[in-house]
Amino acid sequence: MYFTGVLMILTFPLRGELLSPTLSIILGAGLLLPGGIDGTTQMFGNRESTNLLRVITGLLLGMGIVLFVEGVLFKLIG
Repeated sequence: MYFTGVLMILTFPLRGELLSPTLSIILGAGLLLPGGIDGTTQMFGNRESTNLLRVITGLLLGMGIVLFVEGVLFKLIG
C-alpha cells in the first residue's frame, strides 16, 4: 500500500493534466472498493484472505487513497 502510494505521489507531474479532480475522486473511490470488500468479508469471518489477495488489494488501496485525496484537495483549492 505504502509503496504504491509513494509511486503515485512521485508520478504526479507525469499524470497531473490527465485526470480532472472529479475523475480522480471517482477513480480513487473505485480503487478503494476491493480493499473494503476484502476487509469486510474477513472481519465477519466469511473467508480467510491469501497473501496474493492482500498484496493486490494493498496496491489498489495505495493508488486509490492518493487519487481520492488528490482529487478532493484540488476540488477544495480551486
